[in-house]
Amino acid sequence: MPTGNFGDVFAGYIAKKMGLPINKLIVATNKNDILKRVISTGIYKPKEVLQTISPSMDIQIASNFERLIFYIHSNDDQITLKKMEELKKNNEFKLNGEQMSILRNDFISESLSEDETKDVIKKINKNYNILVDPHTAIGIGALDKLSNDGINIILSTAHPSKFPEVVKEATGKHPELPPKIKKIIEGKEKFDILPNDLNIIKKFPNFFLFKENKIFLKKEINNFKKRTYVINQVFNFLVKKKLILSKHREYFPVFKSFKSKPLLKVQRVIGPFFGFQFFGVHLNGFLKKNNKYFMWVGRRTKKGNFPNDLDQIAAGGLPFNVTIKKNLIKESYEEANINKTLILKSKYDGTISYRVETKLGMSRHILFCYNLELPMNFIPKNNDGEITNFYLWPIQKILKIIKQSRKFKFDCSLVIILFALNKKIIQIKKIKRMLNNKSDLKILKKIK
Repeated sequence: MPTGNFGDVFAGYIAKKMGLPINKLIVATNKNDILKRVISTGIYKPKEVLQTISPSMDIQIASNFERLIFYIHSNDDQITLKKMEELKKNNEFKLNGEQMSILRNDFISESLSEDETKDVIKKINKNYNILVDPHTAIGIGALDKLSNDGINIILSTAHPSKFPEVVKEATGKHPELPPKIKKIIEGKEKFDILPNDLNIIKKFPNFFLFKENKIFLKKEINNFKKRTYVINQVFNFLVKKKLILSKHREYFPVFKSFKSKPLLKVQRVIGPFFGFQFFGVHLNGFLKKNNKYFMWVGRRTKKGNFPNDLDQIAAGGLPFNVTIKKNLIKESYEEANINKTLILKSKYDGTISYRVETKLGMSRHILFCYNLELPMNFIPKNNDGEITNFYLWPIQKILKIIKQSRKFKFDCSLVIILFALNKKIIQIKKIKRMLNNKSDLKILKKIK
């Protein structure tokens, strides 16, 4: 296995411990050969990182090797910690004879120079008419050097088109991109040129200061009323210049901390221009039949925002001077005819935060997500004209639509994914970490 950070080969080690019939795991490295040296000598001592034609292996401190140290010391975290402290203090640590015996029971290692790597690329192409990248070549070359008996499997870790210069130098052939990647790279690029916001702000010297590429309100603009007035003047200018075309008018609060009083209120549509952090509530209305989840979804009208998109049973932005609970009650009645008694049975499911680049600037939202298990006989009814139809669909059908299309309003997709994660319908933890921007969540304190 070509490796620099000991990730793939450690995964192989875990697979072996779980029962996969592997004799030895071959640690194949380039001239940044700390892993070969520790397996050969028992001394883990980083040297200067050398630049090579296999850059993913240009590593002298393999972070995943720490995991192996834990295992070869009988899962003792304190010994592992001591070894890492030795490394930090002395730039090395050593393994004793017993630990080396455990290590060598599973691992052998070999390294290749730059010339040897190029020779392998050339030989594989000549003998088999196959192009391989430098990392894969190191795996092949390491096996050739060791002449290991039995059935050997080489892990190919990259496509040769990622390293066209090296491959062409060794073989005289230019590696072609995979068709799907080629289509993306050669396709027409789509982009918007955003207006120069700074020049717009400079039209209001009585309100703003400019210092070190930052914009500040002047000191005398120091209360809610004055701040609101200033931003509203900018809003009127943007409307006049037709940079804001939406006719929608609704005040949203702007906070320094969500638990404190708002600093000002602004028209919702100006939010992206200044990058204001806004908030909203989303409700998943679901049923459980025969241990399977079903969810109500709505289809938006052909007029207004996100025409014809699929949507939550109820959702809405958080207006000025409205609490989360009151907003949830209001939106649930307006959009799905859910009464107050029923909606208060909903349960908080967590937050979603996202940023979206628009023609006006950066739109930033934090959504407070709720789940409500609805009665079997409940049929939603829209009261505000935003939804044309409601559908009760199995959650698996909904997740398939989200995966294969963009039929759902994008933030609704995120809220449904959070529901599926918390109900363990989806069990990929890293997806949950992607559903929130940590820096945005600093504005929040505990939400009940």
